Amino acid sequence: MISKPRTSLYQTLTVEFGMSEREIISYLSPTLASLALNIGLVPVLKLLDHYGGQQIYLPGRVDTWSGFVDALGVEHAAKIIDILGGDQKFDVSNPFGVRFMRRMQVVSALREGASINEVATRYSVSRSMIKECKKVYGLSKKDGSAVKALQNGKRT
Repeated sequence: MISKPRTSLYQTLTVEFGMSEREIISYLSPTLASLALNIGLVPVLKLLDHYGGQQIYLPGRVDTWSGFVDALGVEHAAKIIDILGGDQKFDVSNPFGVRFMRRMQVVSALREGASINEVATRYSVSRSMIKECKKVYGLSKKDGSAVKALQNGKRT
């Protein structure tokens, strides 16, 4: 079986889910949001992608071997150590877990015009969860039906 190449967290959030960098940063913990503003969002999402949900050890220097430095590269690792300090443990809380990703898949499908029943079947989620997503993300009943009508050549 051929596996699909893994896309970066940044690409998934921005391209697949249409999130802006500002919106992504709003989901981050205060420490990670501050890091993103100081060193850039891409290295912070790389940190989350690699270590999300784990406690990691930040080395005191980047010239010592460390999985942290290997994962992020010397430049980004040095900046993170500079800002957070080295020789300590750091909890990498990941707000973009499985539940978040499933919710965003549901929202994306609804924005593309899928019906509640289609989304429920495709992603194995309840109709009430889908309705909650529509409410939280401001999707009206017309969002999906208007797209479908346009695809079928009808005016709404």
